[in-house]
Amino acid sequence: MKTQALIVQSPAVPKQLVLLFHGVGSSAQNMAPLGHALAPHMPEALIVSVQAPEAAGPGWQWFSVQGITEASRPARVAAAMPGFVHAVRQWQQAVAVEPAHTTLIGFSQGAIMALECTQLDATLAGRVIALSGRFAHPPHLAREGQRIHLIHGDADAVMPLRGAVDALAQLQSLGATATLDRLPGLGHGFDARVVDAIARRLKDASAPQDRSPAELTADFAAVAGLASAEGLHMADRTTLLHIGDEQLVLISGQGQQIETTHHLDLGAARMARDFFRHDPPTAHEIEQAIDFTEDQIMRLGPRQDAGRLWSLSANLRPWAEVSGSTMSVETIELWFERLALAAQGRADALDGLPRGSKAAATLLVLREFMHHRGHPSLTVAQARQALAAGSASA
Repeated sequence: MKTQALIVQSPAVPKQLVLLFHGVGSSAQNMAPLGHALAPHMPEALIVSVQAPEAAGPGWQWFSVQGITEASRPARVAAAMPGFVHAVRQWQQAVAVEPAHTTLIGFSQGAIMALECTQLDATLAGRVIALSGRFAHPPHLAREGQRIHLIHGDADAVMPLRGAVDALAQLQSLGATATLDRLPGLGHGFDARVVDAIARRLKDASAPQDRSPAELTADFAAVAGLASAEGLHMADRTTLLHIGDEQLVLISGQGQQIETTHHLDLGAARMARDFFRHDPPTAHEIEQAIDFTEDQIMRLGPRQDAGRLWSLSANLRPWAEVSGSTMSVETIELWFERLALAAQGRADALDGLPRGSKAAATLLVLREFMHHRGHPSLTVAQARQALAAGSASA
């Protein structure tokens, strides 16, 4: 099976390989503009737009979609997969680039092929980016070191967003490093926001988080020290909530002992970027953000003993400046009601509260978390105060 290709960028000595795969009925030319837009972000990468091998009207395809059904799609993808794998390995061998330094970026049918190759016995690429794509059937394995990024418009009528949301949940349940960027108003295609999202993911060395594991462990020890200083017993449960820009991190334990750590894709900047096109957000944008937030929080499993909830998150400090260091769930609910009024056109409803899409996203995530996990209040500690308490308890 022979595939044609268009070289978009060719450095003298490539250190990375980026392969682009188009959708059904298109050609290598259709993905070339995306490759040119990404080139400045990867100057050491050979960027190639690969053309599918089978004719499909005026364009090309990896497998036929004539009469395709949910039941028949997996078999068609499987039949096309050897040719897809051959094309990737051919380019890897040509420029002596290992799979770990290979990125596959597929759109639509190209995304289906790229996603499905992550379920093969051997690792074909270190990173897979799927634009408006889906799995042919639910993923069943996660490979250490491989990163999968889903980028999808919420107005996609050809491949609805729900498929990407489900794929993210399935991948994360398997322990995969996976992310989802939801683009408001985008249909089945890509625009400048897609380029920005890809560029951001290309810089990710791992699942995005704002603080390193060591820093988060130190944060937990610090708030555990604060809890001890306030007279709580070491046997009492302490929970650290970190709402960063890209992820929410939840660490729970007793005394200084960490028992569980969870990472959710509920960062303040991420939520604002993925859902809020307006400031303040519209009621529809809030509703969509709530649906996604609830799906993420459900990954935490059954509600446990809520215990004392603490945070050192910078995104929560503006809210603590309004309420004082400890904010009750009732106060948070009142703030959210004011955000809902602002979404209905009452701009003055937010007077005296932190403004901007990122602040609104922080409030929404916090409100949903408190509601679903049963914490009656949250204490936002100052880093200096927590550090002193943590040192004293060491």
